[in-house]
Amino acid sequence: MVGTVVVRQCARCLDWGVPRLREGLCWSCSNWLKHRPTRASCARCRRIGHVDGDGLCRPCVIATGEDIQSGDNAAFPGGAQLHL
Repeated sequence: MVGTVVVRQCARCLDWGVPRLREGLCWSCSNWLKHRPTRASCARCRRIGHVDGDGLCRPCVIATGEDIQSGDNAAFPGGAQLHL
């Protein structure tokens, strides 16, 4: 069909409704990987991947940002499961 847009889910951050993916990733995740080449264990979920200067992976940065916005305590003493 002409003009059909396929909507998918990002393989990394699990954002749903992304009309355009680049190698299975949304543009934000693709940009994250490009600008954060360091791979290490995430300080929050312990998953090995690309981390920022605080040692957090992108899904954990999103999760802690949501915690802070809702007024919840963003401190995390141990790992948190974000991926199955």
